[in-house]
Amino acid sequence: MQAPLFFDAELHPEGLSENDLDDLVHFGLAAALAAPLWDEAPRSADDLVRRWERLVERELPRLERHGVRAFAALGLPPGAPRLGLERAVHRLAAAFSERRVVALGPVELGRGGAADAHLVERQLELAREVGRPLIARLPLNARRPLQPFLTILDAGDAGHDRLLLLGPSRKVFRVLREVDRWQALRVGPRGLSPEAAAELVSGFGSERIVVASGAGRGGADLLALPKLAQELEERGLAGAVARRVLRENAAAFLRVTL
Repeated sequence: MQAPLFFDAELHPEGLSENDLDDLVHFGLAAALAAPLWDEAPRSADDLVRRWERLVERELPRLERHGVRAFAALGLPPGAPRLGLERAVHRLAAAFSERRVVALGPVELGRGGAADAHLVERQLELAREVGRPLIARLPLNARRPLQPFLTILDAGDAGHDRLLLLGPSRKVFRVLREVDRWQALRVGPRGLSPEAAAELVSGFGSERIVVASGAGRGGADLLALPKLAQELEERGLAGAVARRVLRENAAAFLRVTL
């Protein structure tokens, strides 16, 4: 029997070998939103641009050669250099003319420094300018109240339909569910267990939920989303609910066709 197909909303192909990609496809990877792997802050604005270009020009075609529908999210990582930043932002805005570059981010929330706050604000402005959805990564098990984050995002016109909040804890998920936000459940050691993610879907339904593994980043579980698919099946949710959560919702949010 064919494995359930899934759309991974956070994939870092730079950190994946050819064998890794073969395994992911075998277990159901059909589409992915790829983002650069920022293990270290870029050394310069030129380095930042090179990393974007490498993702779009090399890593997306590599995913496509494995039969994966590949899309990209590009943004300014924490610690991005201020020198030459506006020139890099101009290049970033131009990158959205490429049809596969479909989202801005992930924007990192909760860092707290003035420089990183400026990066968040600049990306909110850019999302409005280029008319693309914004992805904001929540700190796992965040203790700070969520409302200040949401107020900042909404002030940048990142409306409910164009904002995806990545990596909520179970507690944060429930809070965001009450205000009808799009959420990407990060499944794996750096996020929710497959069992916990399936429990949330079972209890709250499939609306405005997408899934992400962070595969390619150290410590991620390559099989996190196939394990989630199995958990959903065991809970009797292998039909329309699973299809929406595993694949269709991500395509709807990003406004892409599969």
